[in-house]
Amino acid sequence: MTKRKSFSFKFRKRIKVAPGVTINLSRSGVSTTLGPKGFSLNVGKNGAHLNAGIPGTGIYNRYKIFGADKKIEPLSNDDIYFEHLLSNIMHFKHFFPSSKLGELRNRFNSLSQKQRCLVINNADLIHPSKVGLMSFFLGWIAIDRFYLKDYTLGVLKIITIPVGIGVCWWCLDVLFCWNKVKKINYLRFSEAIDNARDS
Repeated sequence: MTKRKSFSFKFRKRIKVAPGVTINLSRSGVSTTLGPKGFSLNVGKNGAHLNAGIPGTGIYNRYKIFGADKKIEPLSNDDIYFEHLLSNIMHFKHFFPSSKLGELRNRFNSLSQKQRCLVINNADLIHPSKVGLMSFFLGWIAIDRFYLKDYTLGVLKIITIPVGIGVCWWCLDVLFCWNKVKKINYLRFSEAIDNARDS
């Protein structure tokens, strides 16, 4: 008895919405590509990738900037300490203000192992690079401010872009939003510690 080959369709469509901005549609989802051929940034559900290459030669490199958010699982049955998070999760120390790392370390390490696992799974942290890229590439339309729920500042930023003040604001917002994300992460991690302690 011969095995029948299955025939399946693949779907892929690229829509150019502006110079250097392309929306990619496929069966697996939607992503956006920013930049010209040879040097572009692709952002989708699997994270952000920087693509660099020489057009027409087939030579290129794809560098993962950040991946899709995943829950952190313990590596072993041993106790998890804050140092474990710092050493096993890429750029974890950059998620928080450096002045608050000592405080978070002490509070996290004072919890039981079960409470630490609760904190790890319930702290909904934002990757600072994600917001930094939003600020750099889409800050001129205040996507970064709307993402951080700063609606008033987002509207003001859009209004001031044509005047010229908004252009300076856009440049400075890359740093401001980066720092704001660190403060938000600190508050979320602290809240997760408090909730775990109360449970």
